[in-house]
Amino acid sequence: MLVLRTVKNSSSIAIARQRACCYTCTRVCIRARPSRWAYNAVKSESAAPELDRHDSKLKLGVGAASGVQKALECKLSRSNSPNVKVLDCLPVTSYTGLLSSSGKARNPGGLNTVLESYSGQPADDRIPLHGGLPHPDAFPISQLSVKLKCGASLSIDNVDLVTDAQQYATHLLGLPQLQEWTQEHVSLQHDPPGPFQVLVSNGSNHAIEMVTDLLLERGDSILVEEYTYFYMVDSVLPVKGYHAVPLKMDNQGICPNNLRKVLAERAVSGQVPRVLYTVPTGHNPTGIVTPLGRKREVYSVCQEYGITIIEDDAYYYLQYPCLQGAVPGLQQLVPSYLSIDTDSRVVRLDSWSKVLAPGLRLGWVTGHPDVVDLMALALHASLNGPPGISQALMIAVTQHWGANGFREHCIHMQQVYQHRANVMHTAAAKALAHLAEWQRPQAGMFIWLKLSGVEDIDEVASELVQANVMVLPGKLAHCHGATAAYPCPFIRLSFANASEAQIADGMQRLGNVLRKHEQIGLDELTNVP
Repeated sequence: MLVLRTVKNSSSIAIARQRACCYTCTRVCIRARPSRWAYNAVKSESAAPELDRHDSKLKLGVGAASGVQKALECKLSRSNSPNVKVLDCLPVTSYTGLLSSSGKARNPGGLNTVLESYSGQPADDRIPLHGGLPHPDAFPISQLSVKLKCGASLSIDNVDLVTDAQQYATHLLGLPQLQEWTQEHVSLQHDPPGPFQVLVSNGSNHAIEMVTDLLLERGDSILVEEYTYFYMVDSVLPVKGYHAVPLKMDNQGICPNNLRKVLAERAVSGQVPRVLYTVPTGHNPTGIVTPLGRKREVYSVCQEYGITIIEDDAYYYLQYPCLQGAVPGLQQLVPSYLSIDTDSRVVRLDSWSKVLAPGLRLGWVTGHPDVVDLMALALHASLNGPPGISQALMIAVTQHWGANGFREHCIHMQQVYQHRANVMHTAAAKALAHLAEWQRPQAGMFIWLKLSGVEDIDEVASELVQANVMVLPGKLAHCHGATAAYPCPFIRLSFANASEAQIADGMQRLGNVLRKHEQIGLDELTNVP
């Protein structure tokens, strides 16, 4: 059997990564560098056989996480190098039958169809009288300059880049320099076992809307953690008309047995949800980190039931030991769902907001090219692409970083949040002993407190306001919303932005409120006749 193995520099048979090259490609055009995104096909330890360019189909066995062998049919298409044969791969998982009516209706549009009709004509002789792109001479900015906190000054004076940054977005997947940097980073960091594509996005929130719109109809059900991201609760589930199916969590994330039970019960009525939305790292609001073993269990269940996984991993790079110790950098991060995605059922959302700056409004989406291409069309239809000025700034920063700069930046961020997490944990241990329960943070920005002797946060809400300590009631994050049907003793505390003095004072005020509530309860019991 032939097995796919990732290589950085291939010298035998390889499957090169694919990139959409223009607005009008509903299929994916092969344009990637084989040395960056290639897969080496080897038979045991022996060299792979040569393929006949004119009659060359072979099946490559791909080991799924569950151990089930799946077939991937590959057809030899062309070669960019005498040592690298580029194969055009059919997806393991077809998204054709998984799309919503909106997803099926998504198309490149009339203007792009016109552009495609000229694709065979020589570009240097083409006269562009078709579009309403402003002339570059009308743009006011000729150069962009920024100064980093490290003291480095960056100047963006490349005429084409400065023009692209101010122009309507004409690159489907994002400005090429940033998209290629991100695509290579994903390849090195996650090493996805299946075909994938990267889209520069406007951040995770908009990406959530796009991917759910492509996969779900109004009235459809979606699997989510019982407590989930506030944006899903406030702006996606009720607005889009999706029905949340809550999944129980323990200190390692989604409980696989509960997931299987929920799906088995719903299968009886033929109402199995098609999509799982999860925040696996530094979970918002609980702070839980889902380890690789648990991810494999959840992924296996999703394989059985044909479920697409939306992996919203905004806090992925903010992982750190729960005690003082060396932070993971990039090498020791908990592997992602994308890294075990043998079936191309994961759509991964990353964000620059938590690891760089939310004001940039940039992130990236990784998934099977069929899905990412449709998301790219949706992005351009709604927002005309991600912000150009922000992309130009990111290009300058990534070029300045070089090979190790992003890793060093992540180490710094991890150290910052590790320290702040320990400050809050220490303050909470001092002020909230016997008044609350929590896990020491290992990622992200939050501590999730279960208040002792409190059935529902409403019991102490007014007292917290009077104490002027701001917390987020956990019930606001319940996937069914803050209703009386789901009493909630949890609150979410953030250590991301408050000063160390404010954190210590806040824990003390919170402790005072809880002690007062506890005393009132004892007094009531004492006065019972």
